[in-house]
Amino acid sequence: MALQQPVLNPSIPYSGPIYGGLSDGKTIIIQGKVEPSIRRFEVNLRCGNRDIAFHFNPRFDESRQVVVCNTEQDGCWGEEERIYHMPFQPGSSFELIITVKSYCYQVSVNGQPFVDYNHRVPISTVHTLEIAGNVTVDSINFTSTM
Repeated sequence: MALQQPVLNPSIPYSGPIYGGLSDGKTIIIQGKVEPSIRRFEVNLRCGNRDIAFHFNPRFDESRQVVVCNTEQDGCWGEEERIYHMPFQPGSSFELIITVKSYCYQVSVNGQPFVDYNHRVPISTVHTLEIAGNVTVDSINFTSTM
């Protein structure tokens, strides 16, 4: 199977395929910049049926800055996992790495482990990456250890 080519300077909102879907060891690397006037942004791993297997949502516009992770199935959101540590800064560059493990998505920001989010839907159903909100993206890279 051919490697997926990097996506460079995509327009936001972005929606694009994850060729070959997800599997244990696949990594998605997103490099970009948080806009100075940030309110929030989101990265979604979406299934073929339009469910969201993994929703990663830094929010600067709540009373306390938070990163919300969740899953949406059949139009209904699950229980939020809220992390009250903000690894992103307005006007600053970032590197977001999502590594797929058999049991979770391991997320690192700027080289630091951030959160492990346990799978709520099978990773085999995930085929689309979406990015929206107050960010610019320089590159999206896909790698695999398999």
